[in-house]
Amino acid sequence: MNLGLSIFLSSYFLGIILLFIFTKDRWNWKKIVIKSVVIILVISLVSGLAIFVVYKISNAPRKMNEFMEISLTDTKEDILFLKGEPSKIDEHGYWDYDESKFYIAFKENKVRYILTFSRYASIQGISILSKSKKVIKKFGQPSSEDISSKKTIHCYLYEKYNVFFWLEQDRVSGLGIYNPELGTFKFSDL
Repeated sequence: MNLGLSIFLSSYFLGIILLFIFTKDRWNWKKIVIKSVVIILVISLVSGLAIFVVYKISNAPRKMNEFMEISLTDTKEDILFLKGEPSKIDEHGYWDYDESKFYIAFKENKVRYILTFSRYASIQGISILSKSKKVIKKFGQPSSEDISSKKTIHCYLYEKYNVFFWLEQDRVSGLGIYNPELGTFKFSDL
């Protein structure tokens, strides 16, 4: 504490003490103190409640229609304009963008899903290497779950929020969004 602050605080408290001494016979100090404490408590409780509500609302899961600057309503032509030519198109027609480590699948010329394995990507606070408990805490139980044939990879799909998470060894290894209007997908589709 520096000298200026010490002088200010001591003057403040001395002023309150002097005010009490000179006005104790004219003012009802008990009533003043009780009202002040009640007002401070009410302001503190209302502020705390407001902060809690804002925190809960801002952390509530929400529906996603866009991810990595790509919308679920985009067409192949839109993607070509936004991201350029894919580095590879596999036999199923999935577009692979190696540099960004993300994949786009199409159905009826619309984006079916966008999947990324990039460690820098995240969806509403869930990122690569997040535990499955964190995913379930944020989004709840998945609306559907697909398990790989070797039982080592699980895919949690959340139809309400258009998001999915690919989990290996109880950690997120891939994540993305999908269009549930075009149907859910299985590992055989990926």
